[in-house]
Amino acid sequence: MMPDNILYPNRAYPDILYPKPYVNNYGAKAGLLQYVKERLPEIPQMPFVVKRPKDDIEKIIKQADDAGIGWPRLIRSSAVEELYGYEGRFPTKVMESLEEERAAYREANQGELIKYLTPESHKNSLRDLICRIEDSPTLKNIASENGIPVSKKINVMITQKYNSNFRGTFVEHPNQNGALIFSLQDFRHDKVNLAYSYKEGTLAHLGWCMLNSEEDKELCKVISKQLCTVASWYEKIKSLPEMDKDWSYQIEFGINPELKQSNHECLFQVRPFRKKEYASFALPKMFYDNDIIVFGITPPEGINVRMQNSIRSKGAFADISDNVLRGFSGDLHRVMDYGYTKSITRIPNIRAVLFGYSLGLLAHSDISLARKVPLVAYSISGTLTEYAKEEGMFNIISDGNRIRIEER
Repeated sequence: MMPDNILYPNRAYPDILYPKPYVNNYGAKAGLLQYVKERLPEIPQMPFVVKRPKDDIEKIIKQADDAGIGWPRLIRSSAVEELYGYEGRFPTKVMESLEEERAAYREANQGELIKYLTPESHKNSLRDLICRIEDSPTLKNIASENGIPVSKKINVMITQKYNSNFRGTFVEHPNQNGALIFSLQDFRHDKVNLAYSYKEGTLAHLGWCMLNSEEDKELCKVISKQLCTVASWYEKIKSLPEMDKDWSYQIEFGINPELKQSNHECLFQVRPFRKKEYASFALPKMFYDNDIIVFGITPPEGINVRMQNSIRSKGAFADISDNVLRGFSGDLHRVMDYGYTKSITRIPNIRAVLFGYSLGLLAHSDISLARKVPLVAYSISGTLTEYAKEEGMFNIISDGNRIRIEER
């Protein structure tokens, strides 16, 4: 029996095999993590407990304490609806320990307020935070967008925050068997992005920002080893009996190369990305192929699309028609908030998104677009920018590995 808090059973993901008892009971985020944890205990995760709508909040808070879940804690949504889509739309909040909150008041010269920070007030704040996420307003927005009844409440995870400056995500390329695309953020340097590809045991840097100091060069060696460890999880996870072999998956993770030791990786999330498909043809190699990452396949003769200027946002521009969007920015995916992403994916019959230049990859907005738009291409160092200067009709051919764009 499906739980009360599911919005549309099997509507958003009718052809995806997934561990239904886990997802239906704990929500997508916690359900998939629990499924992996029970079958692959060698893959590290932070400890967590889940409050379902029917659970008593006091018992769950005590359960978190008894499980030794430390601070700071992450209070994460785990809606069933997050199995496919809605990335970044449900909330995750951080809560510090009582001692850290008191220390913050001292540093802010507000020591006179510490007397109000009691164990009971701290517990009340945790309780309120759990309730706010459980009653997420995102539910109403999703219901409104889809014309479906409003869900009651969602599941909430309580977990310990993973202490690291390096967090990332990767996907299996849906059109290239066994190829992984990594995006890693270094939060020491204002979210510097690093991107890698991985195939058949080989990790390759894709050309986005590199760490250049001597200390960082040594750190990169540790990063490479840890990313290879994270990559080794993928085959184990997707080979589990209730994971869909016809789909590629997205994995979120953290690593801790600053400790310069092994076994400092952590799994954060698992979810389906795109259904796999492989082209019946192969485009010939060109000198600029290594500069472009493309998701999606066209017929051998390609698709004919029209481009024209129509949207500008925060200093970056993106050109949109009924068929294709193309953008140019130092970091387009950062300035593209979810409302902007929705405006793109709601364009009737949109068939392609071309990023003329993008520093970084696989942010929530990138993933959202890649799920909803048949063809998405990212240029690492600007190869696609020439098409940002043109308007008119274009023919686009993609075999899921290479892309060709010609003016008609």
